[in-house]
Amino acid sequence: MADRALEGSIAIERAIEQLRQERDTFNQRKKHAMLWFILKLTMGYTSIIILALIGFSAFWIVYHHYWFSNSVIVLAATALFVDAIGLVAAVWKIVLNPNFQSPLAPTTNQDLSSIESDDNQER
Repeated sequence: MADRALEGSIAIERAIEQLRQERDTFNQRKKHAMLWFILKLTMGYTSIIILALIGFSAFWIVYHHYWFSNSVIVLAATALFVDAIGLVAAVWKIVLNPNFQSPLAPTTNQDLSSIESDDNQER
């Protein structure tokens, strides 16, 4: 009888510790998801600003082509093209990819009611 009571209390303590660890894991994943959201938002807005600056600079150089040599104009046009493609690819791969980060989900592995029912059966 004392062994069953000891086993029952050990099972309860184990379940409490498992629940505490799962709560900590969930909170950590929740914080991580929040930080990723902030990073995605910041990266999205920054990419828009950078693309606008690069586009404006390259367009200005191409538009005022008579002030610059042909090599500078070709470099500006190439930079505009390559930066735009690279920026779109980076944003698409990291920010817009829904599979980049695992979804936030409960971390509980075992239904705690089964532990409760085991405890009730021992009594």
